[in-house]
Amino acid sequence: MTEALQKRKTALSKEVFKGLDKTRKSKTSRIFLSNFTKKELAFFELLQKQFRKLSVLTHYNSDLSLYVNLDAFKVYDFEAIVYHIMNEKSRSILFLSRELNFVEKNY
Repeated sequence: MTEALQKRKTALSKEVFKGLDKTRKSKTSRIFLSNFTKKELAFFELLQKQFRKLSVLTHYNSDLSLYVNLDAFKVYDFEAIVYHIMNEKSRSILFLSRELNFVEKNY
């Protein structure tokens, strides 16, 4: 499901940036989405529930050790999670993700 959402986001971005000059301010735009599939709406609601939970992210604490997990998928993307261990549980501080471009996929 996330791959489908990523493709839709990329397609929307291409539409927004068509014909605009290269300055950053000119790329700022508001996009109103419509025509969601039932699957997209269900996934969106699931994400909203997860982000509403207090346990999703925690604040950085300089007194605790910092850990990083990096997952690299040569075919598609890479993801990183920065976290602390608190009370024998991992508590995420930051999530990063980026899709690889054509050149990077073939490197």
